[in-house]
Amino acid sequence: MVERLYLRDLLGFDEAELEFAPGLNVFTGPSGAGKSVLISALLGSFGIESTAAPSLCEVTLRRPESLQSEAFALDEEIVLKTIKKERLRRFIDAQSISAKALRELFSPYVRYLSVRDKGEFAPSQLLAYIDEVASQQEKGFAKRKKGFTKRFKRYKEKRERYEALLQMRRDKLDRAAFSRFDIEKIESVAPKVGELEALLEQKRTLSLIEKLREAADKASQLFRFEDAIARFYELSGRSSTTVDEALMQLKSDIAEVLEECEALEETDPEALLDRIAELNDLVRRYGSIEATLEALEQKRAELESIEHSDEEITLLERFLESETRELTVEAHALRELRIGYAEKIAERCNAYLGRLKLPELSFSFQEGELSETGIDLPVLRISQRSVSQLSGGEYNRLRLALLSAVATLGARSENGIVVLDEIDANVSGDESIAVAELVKLLSQQLQIFAISHQPHLSAVADRHFLVSKEEERSVVNALDAEARIAEIARIVGGERADKEAFDFAQKMVSSFYQEN
Repeated sequence: MVERLYLRDLLGFDEAELEFAPGLNVFTGPSGAGKSVLISALLGSFGIESTAAPSLCEVTLRRPESLQSEAFALDEEIVLKTIKKERLRRFIDAQSISAKALRELFSPYVRYLSVRDKGEFAPSQLLAYIDEVASQQEKGFAKRKKGFTKRFKRYKEKRERYEALLQMRRDKLDRAAFSRFDIEKIESVAPKVGELEALLEQKRTLSLIEKLREAADKASQLFRFEDAIARFYELSGRSSTTVDEALMQLKSDIAEVLEECEALEETDPEALLDRIAELNDLVRRYGSIEATLEALEQKRAELESIEHSDEEITLLERFLESETRELTVEAHALRELRIGYAEKIAERCNAYLGRLKLPELSFSFQEGELSETGIDLPVLRISQRSVSQLSGGEYNRLRLALLSAVATLGARSENGIVVLDEIDANVSGDESIAVAELVKLLSQQLQIFAISHQPHLSAVADRHFLVSKEEERSVVNALDAEARIAEIARIVGGERADKEAFDFAQKMVSSFYQEN
């Protein structure tokens, strides 16, 4: 429960300090006086998006019993402070906190129902309402739902792992296809270490074959003088060993070259060039023939690994198949319980809707994908119409009836706070009375802050605040009984309310406020 609000330097407000009642707190005043600005500052203190921030804002509240935090030490009385200098800073009991952390901490306890908010009847919110009531009225429901959620989260983690493995396998299979192609390519070429160098030498020799034959023929002329050379060495008494060896080596080399030339003449030049091109392609891709052969062995090993990596996928498939069946069975069991409590909520709502000039509502359940809440997508219809077809006033009244039904069916409030933005807008006199009575009933379960331009909600308020302008500055004051009557008379009769308006205001306070 919020006990106090203090702020300084907020748009038209120089300073304001307010103390609130546990039940219904209503803000009235002329349009543009600053009612929404005050509510925005209050919401901003809980991390909810606001239109403006004061230079200083302090909210004092009583800590809900179930509000716990591992990150922050919280006293029984909590002080939320917002300071705006160069930037906006937030604190909870003097501990710095982000807007996101603040919003997450208080989201179970603070609700803002804006006229622009159209998500109140979304399936997720309706399901939350149904489960809230079921948890309070059905022994073991909360534990059962919590167990389902925990089990589904584990299932989801396994499913994500399974999908990741499938993707990895698809990636590996893609790589395997390339690996098989590469393996087949290398194996079809069948390169050998040193082969390319030998083929390049053959190519060089082949290009010189005619010149080699001519040079060999000329060099062979030397052997005609072999006897004369021997005679020279014999007569000179010198050793001919070196020359003899040289001549023998020359004969051998010429014979070998001519033999190679003869063999090369039988070589297909195009086949030789094609083979060199094949080997050069591998060298360009892998760096060398040695590196090509190493890559071949690596790709063979990788391919073998890919073909034997499905064991975990198979185990996960079996787990997911079994768990999907069991979770689906449990989700249907939760649905049966929810249908019963949806009917209770509808019955309680319908008890209010007649006075709110609205036809009866009903719930139906569509089946969605398995999730941590089950398979249920509740849909609310009113007199066979979709809620999207309601006018703004009808939407607000239906939303109030639903919130009141949930609260009065024993749902845990724990000092919960609800902010209503012009909940009685666009309604007639009788409808305004019914709205006021229902909000008053709801305020017995929750602390309510409401902006209103109607007299009836002001008449039933536990604390009534008037927001007005004084010399172009906004001011807010808590009204006593006499001032309350004067403000209600202004709402009824305008700025120059007559005696009839005052008498009407007095009657309203007597019939609504004093009785409550």
